[in-house]
Amino acid sequence: MENVFHTIQPGKKMNKRITIKDVARAADCSFVAVSRVLSGRDLNHVSLDVQKRVRDAAERLGYKPSQAARALRTGRTNTIGLVLGAFYNRMEGCVAHALMADAKKRGYRLIIAITNYDPQEEAGALEDILNRQVDGVIYTLSLDPGTRLARSLGESRYPILLQDNTQNMFNSVWYDYDEALQGVFASFRNYGCRRVAMICSIFNGQVDYRRKLARHYGIALECFTHGDGDHSLEAVYAEIVRNKIPGVFALESMVLKNLLEYRAAASPDYHPACIYAHTLPFEYLHYDGVLGAVYRPFRALSEQRLERLIEMIGNPRTRCRSIQMPCRFVDVAELKRIHEDQMNDPYYQYFK
Repeated sequence: MENVFHTIQPGKKMNKRITIKDVARAADCSFVAVSRVLSGRDLNHVSLDVQKRVRDAAERLGYKPSQAARALRTGRTNTIGLVLGAFYNRMEGCVAHALMADAKKRGYRLIIAITNYDPQEEAGALEDILNRQVDGVIYTLSLDPGTRLARSLGESRYPILLQDNTQNMFNSVWYDYDEALQGVFASFRNYGCRRVAMICSIFNGQVDYRRKLARHYGIALECFTHGDGDHSLEAVYAEIVRNKIPGVFALESMVLKNLLEYRAAASPDYHPACIYAHTLPFEYLHYDGVLGAVYRPFRALSEQRLERLIEMIGNPRTRCRSIQMPCRFVDVAELKRIHEDQMNDPYYQYFK
């Protein structure tokens, strides 16, 4: 996170900041000429010789433009806000890491706010990020469209990008599960599972749609929710294991991994067929009962989020769009190949 947090070591004297006046003195030209060259504006008023002297002097002195001055001049801070639920979930940390790296490539810094999945903290976290004058926000939680803040953001066309946009009020970028879910339920059916437990958080929508789709494949889908305090994951695991439901589908691989560990201790003779969502190398599961996975393209999602948000920052009046990144179901053999490719790809070196 070196591009967000800076530390000053006690006892160390900070170097003097190089200013435009220092560059002008070194280049033997006027302050105005330096300003024009470094900003790239009105260069027709500056000779090529002076332009070269200014650039050489700026590089020699190690000049870096003042972000505060640039913000005052352009109205932008080149910062992006990211609102997450928590860092204790490893996936959230990986999302922040990837967005931070992609933002840096595009000349932006990332400012992060954590809500601990507390609905009362979410509005405060978002307002805090907005008060820091960020150019745009990536909001990974559910934004209630009925709140004063949401209405204000919608009316002002502020560049905010959601993870899910069921109200069509804001721009969003997320995964499209439709095709993948057909493969999931077809795989369970072909394996002989007519009863499947789906584990999801209380914030996970489209449960009714997924039940209807499962019925089309002759499967009774039982949805187990968690995250509201009354339905802990351990209670969900206990109920699934007690009923020995033959198929289990979980979008979070760690949830499935913990379920399997609970099963091994509580009921070793219970061996459910399983499908989960695979996004990053560390999610790969070694279990004989895995039928396959929903493969979600992590890198493409991160890049698309930044690309869309920066487009919105440049043109806040752009048409509201919901971009869906296609997922697909992959069988065990293809899942293994995907995992091996990720393990050998430098992009995923921090996500193993």
